[in-house]
Amino acid sequence: MQNHLMRTYSFGALLLGAQGRSFDPDVAFAAAMLHDMGLVDPNISADQRFEIDGAEAAARFLSEHGRSAEEGERVWQAVALHLYPYLAAHLPPEAALVGLGAAADAVGLGLDQLAPEDVDEVLASYPRLGFKQGAIQGIISQCERKPLAYALHPWAEVGRQHIEGFAVPTVEDLIRAAPFGD
Repeated sequence: MQNHLMRTYSFGALLLGAQGRSFDPDVAFAAAMLHDMGLVDPNISADQRFEIDGAEAAARFLSEHGRSAEEGERVWQAVALHLYPYLAAHLPPEAALVGLGAAADAVGLGLDQLAPEDVDEVLASYPRLGFKQGAIQGIISQCERKPLAYALHPWAEVGRQHIEGFAVPTVEDLIRAAPFGD
């Protein structure tokens, strides 16, 4: 996981640099390093999505280590929203960095905006070491552990493909079940 966290920061910093956006490197680094805290016991709640569990753990960690409430809030936002990289242009730069960096590392989004030698340098410094399979297993584990937390969440599709009887409703199911007569 450590290499994913470092790749997230590195790719995010490169992508923001390519956009000409500046960011607070301390806050951005903290957010990138803590963005998956919701996947680690004892931070896993019984019913919240991992990104909210992680945001709460990250903000608590910063507070316990003497960082300001404002920094904690910026890290909370970055961690909570990191699965939505398409919002990055509308987010504060540290949240954009984590969202863009995590998406670049997980699915390759935005790598075409970077120089190939920069991508190669990040990957040489922080090898992937079976990241794809580990990430998919982590998603499945979270969906098994608290399936309803992932209703209307991108991970629900993974749950539906890999967990027999995964009873999380789709958006269509929810719309059809809405309490309106039309």
